[in-house]
Amino acid sequence: MECIYNQVDPQYETIKGLNYRLSMLLCPDGFSFVVTHAHTFSILKITSYKLNPEDVKYNGAAGWPASASEYFALLQRIDFLSINFKHIDIAIASFKVCTAPSDFFSRQGAAEIMAMAHAAGKEEEIVI
Repeated sequence: MECIYNQVDPQYETIKGLNYRLSMLLCPDGFSFVVTHAHTFSILKITSYKLNPEDVKYNGAAGWPASASEYFALLQRIDFLSINFKHIDIAIASFKVCTAPSDFFSRQGAAEIMAMAHAAGKEEEIVI
């Protein structure tokens, strides 16, 4: 795993974690983080990590690492994540997520429209 981007504001201090919000994006090939001040929403830290091919084995069908424990073990190695934050938002990147204006969809036709782009499994739900 390698850090491919790290921008830190001089005002960022790890001892003030309870004054900060953490936004995490978990992707099949890495992690991205944004730390903002909880009240002013000013950006204090932006960091991105790329997983190397030797870090994880991928599940070819789903495109995600085959072992969740290996994936999260890599996430736990990122030092600044050990501090306590006031609020944490987590987003998971997926080719199955699609956003569109609600007026574009009708409840009756949602499954057919989505099926044109992505085959939905029995355990998946189309949310409008």
